[in-house]
Order: sequence, then structure tokens, then C-alpha cells
Amino acid sequence: MLISFCFLPLFPLLIFNPFLNFHICFTNSVLPLSPAVCPMHCKHQACTKDDLCCHDQCLGGCLKPHSADHCVACRGLQHEDKCVERCPENHFTYRGWRCVSFGFCQDLHNRCKREKERSKSADCHEYVIHNGACIHECPSGYTTVNSSS
Repeated sequence: MLISFCFLPLFPLLIFNPFLNFHICFTNSVLPLSPAVCPMHCKHQACTKDDLCCHDQCLGGCLKPHSADHCVACRGLQHEDKCVERCPENHFTYRGWRCVSFGFCQDLHNRCKREKERSKSADCHEYVIHNGACIHECPSGYTTVNSSS
């Protein structure tokens, strides 16, 4: 499940984080993507409700200061419930916001392939790995090469 961002001019912005199971509303009457005015020394204007600075990878606040594991949302990517700038070795970006293993991407590919074998009208994608990302199909000009590792 993706984190939902809803933008409407002059109306609140709603962020839902499924991992922390709560909503946070932002309005354009305060700093963009900031639930409150945080102390100026807090990088990216992200802080706890007690005005303690969040980890650099947090977006929109955090539940615990200086912890990449307790962010409301991630500035970069999410890997195993932790906000990270880039995916660790042997992991790939997926849907632009999280890191997944080769096995996860391969399972998506194989599941769809089996579904297509059973039903010609299967509406799924045989995911592939390209440029460090698990994507739903090869970009234009590329072709699929099978791999088992």
C-alpha cells in the first residue's frame, strides 16, 4: 500500500502512513509538509510534537527524535520499516518509495507469468529489474533476459 498524498489548493494535505496507522493533516497556512513550525535548527523542518528534531530521512514529522525507524513518512526510500537515502546492496527500488529484495521482485514476475499461463486475459505485470529498480516492464528498447540470481 502506498502512502497517499492529496493536494488541493487552499485545502489541507492528508498523509496516511499505513505502517504507523494514523493520518496527519497539513494545511498551506503553515510551512509545506510540516505539521507545525519546528525549531529552525531541525533539518528539513521535521520534528516531534515536543519540538525535538527528527532524523534527516524523515518527512512531515516523527514519533521519536533522530530515529529513521519512527518517521511519519520517508524523504527517500523505505527499507524494512526504516527510512533510507538509497536501497542497500542487493535491494531494488519498488514503486519509487521502498526497497525490495531480488526474491520479492522475482516472485512478482513468476506469479504473473503463472497467471498468464492459466488465463490469456490476466491483467498483471511480469516485473523485471532495470537500473536498480524492480519495474513492471522493460523500458522501450530493452528486452527481458532471464536470471535466477
